[in-house]
Amino acid sequence: MPYKWGKLLLNLNNVVEAITNASGKQVRRITLAVQNEGREILTHAGVHWIPIGESPPRPPKVSERPNSELKRATLGSTWQSLARRQGTVETQFLNGEIVRVANLMGKQAPINETLLRIAQEMASNQEQPGKYTPEQLVEILRLQ
Repeated sequence: MPYKWGKLLLNLNNVVEAITNASGKQVRRITLAVQNEGREILTHAGVHWIPIGESPPRPPKVSERPNSELKRATLGSTWQSLARRQGTVETQFLNGEIVRVANLMGKQAPINETLLRIAQEMASNQEQPGKYTPEQLVEILRLQ
């Protein structure tokens, strides 16, 4: 379970890429805030997690090509769900889990809660990724 919690913390950023259609430095401020809030909630709840970089190495698949051969970066699963206009996103199982744990302790996780709400609205309305710019999302999340 500690490895799964570590992966969940990393995947909290999936929604940011989907909402903004941006990644890396463009959304760094947001992703740090999302993950910090997640870590704070899990720590307060007494949940032990192991950061993704400390996970035991997975053996390579026989058909797997080395990373150097990949032509482009893979877009996150939340981005893909919005792009396919599926009507749902996995955000409830990622950012929503942080919100759930916070609520169980009588706390709030406003950043994760806002991202969850935006992603669910976008999915319900079958909107494409990139509804907001990183700057607009910073303002919505009140990270200024």
